[in-house]
Order: sequence, then structure tokens, then C-alpha cells
Amino acid sequence: MRNIAFDLGPMGIRVNGVAPGATRTDALKSVLNDEIEKTMLAHTPVNRLGERDDMANAALFLCSPAASWISGQILTVSGGGVQELD
Repeated sequence: MRNIAFDLGPMGIRVNGVAPGATRTDALKSVLNDEIEKTMLAHTPVNRLGERDDMANAALFLCSPAASWISGQILTVSGGGVQELD
């Protein structure tokens, strides 16, 4: 992100990324069971899995004027959690 931000910044282009945590998607649904969800929640301080809207809202923020001074960053959207599972 930082290298691309340096290349494109002079052209007024900001570059950022979103790193999603455990998010309810069709792909996760295909492998999720109660035990796996419980383990994921144990690693997530807000005590819920992410939703697609959580990722979309983060991307919208990064595209908005409110983030005009943010470039070259990766925004972790994970409810404060880590993805390393026991």
C-alpha cells in the first residue's frame, strides 16, 4: 500500500486496503459450525462475527472526504479480534 501510495499520491490518488476479520459470507457459512463460531468469537472482543456491511462501510469511509488524509494504509476491520485460532 505504501509503495503504491507514494507512486500515485502526486496524482491525487489515495491508496488504502481493507483487511477483513471473520465475516459472515457464503464461503464461511459452508464451513461454520457452532464450535468454530465459538472459537472465532473467543478471539473477537466485540463478540460477533463481521457482516458484509461492516467491510463495505470501512471501504466507504476510506473513499470519503473524512479519510482525505489517509493513504498507504491497511485498515483491519475485525471487531478488535485476531484470526489465529486455537
